[in-house]
This record gives sequence, structure tokens and C-alpha cells, in this order.
Amino acid sequence: MDKAQKETLIKGVLENQDVFKFESLMNVNHKPHPYTIGAQHVKYASEHHGGMLGEDTCKNVRCAHPKCYLSYEEHTSDLVCFLQLKRNCTNDEATAVLSQIIDRVGKTSFDGICFVDTKEKFRIS
Repeated sequence: MDKAQKETLIKGVLENQDVFKFESLMNVNHKPHPYTIGAQHVKYASEHHGGMLGEDTCKNVRCAHPKCYLSYEEHTSDLVCFLQLKRNCTNDEATAVLSQIIDRVGKTSFDGICFVDTKEKFRIS
């Protein structure tokens, strides 16, 4: 399942509840840094894939970050779901919604959840 499909499933769970608002599903904690696309990638994609930059290009052209000799696969990150509370709620309410997300998307579909603060300072109690 790709990132867009996961995002659609998460949004589906959250559309009929009043506890969380979906903010984003993002790759964070890049190790050692985000894989960098450069001129060689564009050239390779043009010569082999009609100009379309894709995973094959990244696997065949090294990272363009200066002095980086790691493969595409050696550049890692964590996929994190960012949620924001819509109101103060109980731990049981929050757990019920989060469990629905896990049930729908799967335990291993992302690496963590980050709660984005609100100006109202909503909390789980």
C-alpha cells in the first residue's frame, strides 16, 4: 500500500468523528539525509524512461548529496501520521479512534503518530 492509499484510509476513519483532525502523513527522521536528486538523475531518466524520474532512476544513479556514496535503499526515514485534537477528550475516546486507524491501515503501515498542538491547547485526559 502506498502513502496516498494510507492517507485516504486514515482520512476515511477520521471523517465521521470529532476527536482528531488529519494533518499529514510525512517521512521524517531521514538517515543520514533525504536521498538527493541531481542532474545525473534527470539525464538518466531522460535517456532511459522518457524523462520520468522514478524509483528505477534512483536505484541506478547514486545520491547527489555531496560526498554521499550510499545506495537509494540505504537512505531511510520514518513515516509518521500527524494528527491534531479537535477538542479535549478522554484517553478512552482517543484510543478508540486510534485503534480504528490501526485496524484500517495496519500496524506496520507507519512508524508513529505525532500530535500537533492547537492554539486552544486541547488535551487528552
